[in-house]
Amino acid sequence: MLLSAPELIAHVDKLKGVANKQFAAGRHHEACARYARGRRILRLVAAETEAETELESHSQLSLALHLNGAACALQTERHAEAITLCDAALALAPESTKALYRKAVALLALAREAEAESAFAEVIKLEPRNREANEQLRTLRERRAAAAAEKPGAGPKAPADSAATLATERAAMAAMSGAELVARVAKLKATANELFGSGQHQQACAHYDLGRNALEGVTSDEVSAGERHQLEELSLALHLNGAACALRTERHAEALTLCDAALVLSPKSTKARYRRGVALRALGREAEAEAAFAEVLKVEPRNREASEQLRSLRQA
Repeated sequence: MLLSAPELIAHVDKLKGVANKQFAAGRHHEACARYARGRRILRLVAAETEAETELESHSQLSLALHLNGAACALQTERHAEAITLCDAALALAPESTKALYRKAVALLALAREAEAESAFAEVIKLEPRNREANEQLRTLRERRAAAAAEKPGAGPKAPADSAATLATERAAMAAMSGAELVARVAKLKATANELFGSGQHQQACAHYDLGRNALEGVTSDEVSAGERHQLEELSLALHLNGAACALRTERHAEALTLCDAALVLSPKSTKARYRRGVALRALGREAEAEAAFAEVLKVEPRNREASEQLRSLRQA
């Protein structure tokens, strides 16, 4: 029995509800498939939708499916697809800040920085207090200014306040005792964790980098056995958290390097293996990613994220 247009719209709305739950549970590939199925069904019924209330329901549902599909595509590193979905969402709702922001994130991942900067600026025009867009725009403009300052003939580069602060920290830590270094690096890590938790990923990455750099120059004869153990634990955490930061900022090769260093420190670390798998997949090295996720499951058979990643890779 064929369903009417209102019945099909209701069916798609249920599909969206299921996909939303899958997305929230980290089952991103399954959610993506359901959002895509919902969009296909809506395209088929578009010609049959005539009543004004049906048209409104169709338009709102289509917008949600495109926005949520874009979020899904970003989570699964399909950035070109995310841009296409955002553009379709903007055709339905030209002032959608969600669409503009997600498009900007996808553009940034594809190294289309000028377009990304423009999109983040459009978000801020509509929502001046949007924290994520302001942070992204500030980071992009700082990066552009730094690149311009490094060009031949640009003159000496004046470091940003954050860069100057980190340079001062680096110099101070070089003269610290083992106990002082443990305390300072632990504080740096805590600050970085807070920055990461609040979405300030670029700044968090800089703090994790500073902590790792400070520890690299420490030799075993400079610290006690207890301090050395503490510094090794801090080094592992800084590499793991730095890898998470690198993944969030789309620096996948860097994330891979950090995960490899973490595995030298802790060969059975499932966090390092999982994040390594995510980085490998983003770099198109799917066979290696599959092996990394399989290694996670050997140690943690019930690891939901690794199981989901492995299943989607094997179904591809």
